Amino acid sequence: MAARGEFLIVGMGRFGQSLAQKLLELGHTVLAVDSDAHLVQELSDQIPDIVVLNATEESALREVGAEYFGTAVVAIGDDFESNILVTALLKDLGIPQVWCKALSHRQRQILIKVGADKVVLPEHEAGIRLATELSNAGRVLERLELQAGVSVSEVACPAGLLGRSLAQLDLRRALGLTVVAIKGGRSLSLPAPDEVLLGGDRLVVIGNDCDVAKLETWKG
Repeated sequence: MAARGEFLIVGMGRFGQSLAQKLLELGHTVLAVDSDAHLVQELSDQIPDIVVLNATEESALREVGAEYFGTAVVAIGDDFESNILVTALLKDLGIPQVWCKALSHRQRQILIKVGADKVVLPEHEAGIRLATELSNAGRVLERLELQAGVSVSEVACPAGLLGRSLAQLDLRRALGLTVVAIKGGRSLSLPAPDEVLLGGDRLVVIGNDCDVAKLETWKG
């Protein structure tokens, strides 16, 4: 019987494969399924738990204990009818979180209506991430994405902010950014409001990527 922390991935196209392999690298348990027996055979060395399965049949899903998974990802991209059917079946089985891959915003709307908890548009979101990285090139030293559009970023302190305290700047009110650390010649976690920014400081902030981009030219 699967534990609630394990992942079921339906569809082993490029998106499904990369997702399964990354989850395995991170130490999670993954059950991958696909209706293509040849593809399943090819991937069996890379993904230990992978089976041939027609996920549009409820009986087949029950055979592999799909109802016991905490999260399922429907990574079917080229057959939208199957995508809809599998999503609905997985929700009917009681899986708490069903994530789906969609190829358009219209598909996303439909999948949400049939019960999907989260729908991703990989190409669209990859484009947004690339645009953000290009926009912030040279300013953001390091970035860890928390969710789409929100990250923890390490930023070289802009010259316009030097000599002023965090309280004076009030970045949370002005830009929606929370300073969680100051790095550089000193290392401060959760710095006090009266901490004054100095040359060489690097700010670790949490917030929307678009607001981090504004920080470079913001002067208060």
